[in-house]
Amino acid sequence: MWIPIAWLVVQMLVLVGQDVVPGVEASPRIPLTKSRLIELAIEMVVALDGPGLSQALLQATRTLNGPALFDDFVTPLTDELLRRRRHGDLRLAHEQFAMGYLRRFVGDLLSTKSVRSMGATVLVCAPAHSLHEIGALASAVTANRDGWQVVYLGVGLPADEIAFVAERRHARAVIVSLAGSGDDSRVESELLSLRNRLNTELPIIGVGVDVERQRDALRSIGARSAATQAEFAGELAQLANPAAANE
Repeated sequence: MWIPIAWLVVQMLVLVGQDVVPGVEASPRIPLTKSRLIELAIEMVVALDGPGLSQALLQATRTLNGPALFDDFVTPLTDELLRRRRHGDLRLAHEQFAMGYLRRFVGDLLSTKSVRSMGATVLVCAPAHSLHEIGALASAVTANRDGWQVVYLGVGLPADEIAFVAERRHARAVIVSLAGSGDDSRVESELLSLRNRLNTELPIIGVGVDVERQRDALRSIGARSAATQAEFAGELAQLANPAAANE
């Protein structure tokens, strides 16, 4: 019996999960390595290939999930893009192009409703002078996935505005994403201002790539810290069940 070649090709693509964008080898059955995922995304950024970058980001969700998606893919990809930008290997246009797609990618993850719901609220933002939004979005996604009601406020918000929302929404904790600031002293001042405006019992958790640099400042205001999304998930678990953490 004669079978059309086109039909066979379609069936083979279905079997292997081949993406529709040429050159993007995405398959739920043949996952890529972490390094290859990052390389592939960077190739698409260099080429300014929006559909290709979208498919590369989608492939990452097929290979990684939970905090690993951010700790092993989004964060190192962002770091590598910014490194190449600083060294002149990428232009500002490449950076803006990549961050636009990453922002939408992580934002779409945030819009996915968690199957679990604790009912308690956490506020997630990047305070004034901390300007990179991807880390803040990642923290919001992690909290949402773990069943928290997330109030996401974006980047560059002054301490008095953060405190206003925390009180209005009866937040259980304030999560501050720390990344992208070139002036540590201004961030330290903003953290102190935030602590002074919040209820003294309300926990602050600092998350992000600048946490290590700000660890002393965070400790001075009694804040917890998490350098990775995996550590942040642990902090959230402790916040949800403090009795178990003390056992």
